[in-house]
Amino acid sequence: MSAHCHNCDTSEACVALLDCPQLMYSSPSVRESHRCNKTKKFCCPILAESRFDAPQEDAKFPEDCGTTPWYEVDRVVGGTEVQPDEFSWLVSLEYGNIISGICGGSIVNARYVLTAAHCVTGKGIDDLGGLKSVRVGNFTEQLKCDYGTEGCQQYQRFRIDEVIVHRGYIVNFVERIVNDIALVRLKTRIEFTSMLKPICLPIGTDRNIPEATSSTPLVVTGWGRTSIRTDNVAKRAVSMPMWTQDRCLQDPRRDETLICTGVAGKGSCHGDSGGPVMYQFENKRMVLEGIVSYGFKECALPSLPGVATRVRSFGSWIERNMRMN
Repeated sequence: MSAHCHNCDTSEACVALLDCPQLMYSSPSVRESHRCNKTKKFCCPILAESRFDAPQEDAKFPEDCGTTPWYEVDRVVGGTEVQPDEFSWLVSLEYGNIISGICGGSIVNARYVLTAAHCVTGKGIDDLGGLKSVRVGNFTEQLKCDYGTEGCQQYQRFRIDEVIVHRGYIVNFVERIVNDIALVRLKTRIEFTSMLKPICLPIGTDRNIPEATSSTPLVVTGWGRTSIRTDNVAKRAVSMPMWTQDRCLQDPRRDETLICTGVAGKGSCHGDSGGPVMYQFENKRMVLEGIVSYGFKECALPSLPGVATRVRSFGSWIERNMRMN
């Protein structure tokens, strides 16, 4: 236990980091100085303890979304491993006899995961035995365990109730890929905690969230490789710019329902498909701007972007196809 650990005074409560926004977004040294005498807890003004205590009814667009610890980002190609409880909405899709590390997805509410259509349908998916389950990290008190965490056994596995693929999904790697989006409905609901949250969507009740621009730093997370070489599966994140729409659309195979990201040495790679492309908006919450769709054989080259499905283009489709009962 850190030498900084101490008893909280009467104006503070010993709580998890996600229940204390004042510390969650502070520097590591400040957080360290506020450690209390319980494992992985911090002394925080007493009001923070009840910030997310009130239960919410299941909603298509939860108000309590997009919050994550932030242990430093610039780390996936050109990126590095992140802590298991960072970006807790990232899931791993499991196929056949529990094959994973191929595609990711994003928890958007208690019953749905949003991912890429090519991650749930097609000959390649059939050859793997089909989509069977979604693996979610187990982020509870004194436990940070996720897919890719060495020795992790305390994950949560959710069986699939329904897979909804966009009817307009077309894949032709020579010509184009369009409408690469799918919803996965879970058989049982996810119980959110202070350390397990859905990501915010820029639609529905949050439709007024400003759209990312070429000057907005985007963050991509996934289970992918850090290079075109094989390396260990782990949760990784990287910060990178979004291309201007004019530059993205120079390739006639792309249209306004796609966004392009990346710069030399940084970008999405094999295994990141279906995962989130996001950015930080008000109160340092994260919003899902895109879904990783495809890249190219060589990852993160300066002239070849990572291409993502633009979530805002499919707002009506997403809302229409989610049922919460």
